[in-house]
Amino acid sequence: MVTDKELNFIACFLGSLMMFLIIVYHFLAVNGSDRVASSAAGERARQAVYDNIYGTTMTKRR
Repeated sequence: MVTDKELNFIACFLGSLMMFLIIVYHFLAVNGSDRVASSAAGERARQAVYDNIYGTTMTKRR
């Protein structure tokens, strides 16, 4: 049988682990390389999404 102390430890440990993994995920999502947008097909897909959302064409950023 699981005691109250063990259950408390498990809940705190899993909660802390989840928060750590969320932070790592966001760090990797922000700083990861954007492989899809570097290809011509990825650039066309990104342009189509932008046009669909904003209704205009996106200007090239240099």
